Formats: sequence, structure tokens, C-alpha cells
Amino acid sequence: MKKGSKLKVLILLLAGAGAQIFAEPPAGKDWKLVFEDDFKYPNAELDKTWFSQNGASDQGRSRWRENADVKDGNLLLIAKKENRGGQEWTSGNIWTKKLFKYGYFECRYKYADHLCTNNSFWLVTQPWQKPLIKEGKAFEIDINEGWVPDIMRPNLHNWTDMKKDEKGNWTHPSKTKILRVSPKNPDIKPDVTESKYDPVKASKIRLYFGDYEPMHLRELRVWGVSENGYPNIYKKGDEANYPGLENYALNAKVEAFYRENPKFADRPPQTALDGDPETGWPAYFGYNKFIEIDLCKLQDVACVQFLTGYKEKNKYVNFTDAYKIEYFDGKKWQVFAQKTFKEAGRLDLAQEYHLYGLEWNEDWLIYYFDGKEIYKYKNEFCYTPAAIYLSLAFLGTAEITADLDGKTMSVDYVRVWQLEDGKSSVENAKPTVR
Repeated sequence: MKKGSKLKVLILLLAGAGAQIFAEPPAGKDWKLVFEDDFKYPNAELDKTWFSQNGASDQGRSRWRENADVKDGNLLLIAKKENRGGQEWTSGNIWTKKLFKYGYFECRYKYADHLCTNNSFWLVTQPWQKPLIKEGKAFEIDINEGWVPDIMRPNLHNWTDMKKDEKGNWTHPSKTKILRVSPKNPDIKPDVTESKYDPVKASKIRLYFGDYEPMHLRELRVWGVSENGYPNIYKKGDEANYPGLENYALNAKVEAFYRENPKFADRPPQTALDGDPETGWPAYFGYNKFIEIDLCKLQDVACVQFLTGYKEKNKYVNFTDAYKIEYFDGKKWQVFAQKTFKEAGRLDLAQEYHLYGLEWNEDWLIYYFDGKEIYKYKNEFCYTPAAIYLSLAFLGTAEITADLDGKTMSVDYVRVWQLEDGKSSVENAKPTVR
């Protein structure tokens, strides 16, 4: 690329895939492309440019070169159910044999399609660099820790100033932000009634919530057959207007999978079954939240009602717009009703490729999604060349299920641009693999 030239914006329309954008670096600066990998080569050639871990990690999985596969012009980081390295699940990660200081870093990729996955594009200094760092700190810049369906997390870690907390655990200064790239509709009315024309035989009902964010389940009701409709879930006591109609949830046994919000330890899941929409169960951050109620015997279930969230400053918060209702028919779980992320009008970053970028300079760390600035941190210690990492990891806040096996984080390309200002640099990494 000639000095001063810029990559033009190219929009490709692919059948069934929607608009896929190849963005240029932030405008108004003299960028020069200094690194590019589009993975259009045989798998064996990946090792010319990238290192791979090949070993166990301290986070419940091991990573291996075999889990990083170049195929059909993409890098696939693959989750596998296999006992290796003393752990039951494996994944893949790679990092560059070159180190970069400052510039614009961009990766086009698609998340692995599973709630427990962490699909990451990041920069980090290497352990062998620590004694060489004279200015700033050892650090990690997470350009994106991506969580299904539509969460982008720009994080920043200071790995030099480690210390132990009161419980003896090592901690370090860090900043983190959870960004949903397709916001929920603030005007939604968050009550849901799902009915079956033909009732089902059910001994249990499970309501599953797909979001990571906190969720407040105010009320859950399970009804039999009614020819006159069902009570207004917002109106306490309205069920008295439907004589003979029984809410099976009132006397049900309750189990739940969630992280307890320490502020609301006095509100267990049972508070969502008491018939009062003004009470409720607040579940904290975490994936795979669900509440399961045992009806104790097979019942004819024709309608399930639930109410989530509440109004705050003229908009609804802590509600769910993507969910699944299941019932147990005495032999297996069946789907009663569900609403997907797509049906809720949300992006699902596991279904399409998107662009994740970072402009890193002496003063700022500026994060981008699909070519648009979405967040920034003041640069206070990131002044050392760092390697680019791509990795597929598993979240500790989600339940790993069998269908994770074979899921892939798919990477289209990685590119780096720098300014010819005398401050940017590219250098070869020390040829050692940790």
C-alpha cells in the first residue's frame, strides 16, 4: 500500500448472510497496513505466523494446536469434548510471533454458537517481557471478549500491580465493560402469556432465560384449560374472577440455576410463585438461568404466564425478551414455547461475521464495532509492544452442555495498521512458547 493511501469501504452482499462490512481504520490519519492474515493457506502454514499453547490452563480447559484449524479461508478455533491435559474439554488459541506497539487492530470473526463460550480478540504482553518493561506495566487489552448472543466486552488489565486481598486471593487493577450491541427495546411490555390450543400433560415446567444480565422474575403462573381466558398477571387477585381455574405454580416445588444477587438474598425463587406481581426473584449476572417447578403429578397445562422486569425512569429494565418454556411429560423435556434472539430483534453474533477493532495510542484505547466507536479508556500504562491473541474459552458462569462439542469460533481475517509517526513499532517476539 502506498503511503497516504486508504483501504476503501467494501460491502459484500452474500445470500442469506446480510451485509458484511470491511471497514477502513478511523478516518483523518495516515495509516499504513503493517500486518495481515486472511488464513487463505494450508493449515500447516499457520505456524509460520502464530504460536499455539499446546497444554493445560488454569481455567478448566486445555488448549491445543489441533483445535486451531485453517479451513476454506477461515481460522476455526474448536471446542472438543475430550479428556486431554487432565481436563474434559479442550479449545484452541493462537498468538502472533510479532509484537506490536500502537496502531489500529481489527479482526472479523463470528462467535461459537453456545452460551458458555468466550470468543476473544486481545493484546497482551508476554511473561518474558516483564523484566524488560521500563515504562508502563505488563498488561492485557481485551479488544473483545465476546459472549453469545450480542455482548462485547472491552476489558483492560494491569498485570504488574498484583496483590492479595483479605481472603488471600491474588487480585490486580482492571477495568471491564459489558456492552450489548443490539439494545433491548425500552418500550417493551415485559409480560408473556403462552397458550396451547391443545393442553399438554406435564409434571414439571422450566422457564429458561437466555441473557447474561441480571433478570427479575416477578411472577410465574401455570394454568390448566380455560374457556374464558386467563387472569391479568398485573392485577393481584384477578384470579378470583375465574372460579375453578387453578394456578398449579402456587403449590409447586421449586429449583433454580442462577447466581444469587447478594443485595436480594431474602428473595428466593419461591417469591416468583406467590401470586403477587409486586414481589419477585432477582437473579444475578450469569448464563443459563432457569427456574423449574415440580407440579408433583401430571397436570393438563394449557397456559404459562410470566412477568419479568420493572419500569425505571420510563423504561423497562431487568427483563427477558428471549426465553424458552419447557415441560416434562413424564419421560423427557419438551418445548412448550420459545422466542429466539432473532425473533426478539436482537443481533446474534454467532450467526454472522462482524468487525471488532481497537485504536491504541499513547493517550487512548478506543474500541470499535463494525467500524463505529463504541467505548474508550484513558491509556495509563499500555506502552509496551504486545502480541495479538485469538482464543476460544469457556465461561465459568454458564453450564457446559454436550452440544458444545464441535462448536467453533470462526475468524475471517486479522489486520493491523500503524502511523508513521516514530511511536509505533513492530518487532519479532522471543522464540519461546509458554
